[in-house]
Amino acid sequence: MQDCPKWLNFLIPVLLVAGVFVFRGVFIQLQERANEASGEVAVPVGYQEHLAVTDDEGAIETTRRLTGKCVSITDGDTIKILLDNQQIKVRLEGIDCPERDQPFGQKAKAFIGELCHGKVVTVTDMGEDRYGRTLGVVMVGNKNANKELIKAGLAWHFKRYN
Repeated sequence: MQDCPKWLNFLIPVLLVAGVFVFRGVFIQLQERANEASGEVAVPVGYQEHLAVTDDEGAIETTRRLTGKCVSITDGDTIKILLDNQQIKVRLEGIDCPERDQPFGQKAKAFIGELCHGKVVTVTDMGEDRYGRTLGVVMVGNKNANKELIKAGLAWHFKRYN
């Protein structure tokens, strides 16, 4: 490159960097199209989204949607997700599972572990329980984990708090 004109010495690295950005943009577009085709939405892990929701009477209520990796299973209806380097304890809202020492308690824990553990989950924050846990509807891709536990016969609708 010593025999090349000075402008060419400058232009070659610029074109290489530009090529990397163009390739990255094309790759991201292809990934987004693949996610759209499969029904998935690409959401960064550790993402918090605030939503405005209106109820039947027109009152506006805000809620959060948290997206993080499920890092731990406490029991059949409680998981921990990693969000901004913090573990958030999430109690699956509207359902109740047998406790760990009760019949089917370990089976419920294994079921939710297979569905969620190590995967990116999205939690619609429905508030906090009396123990300070986030109450939420947990989605793994297109599956509602709360409903999947009920369908499997490992949880029941917890009417007292819903």
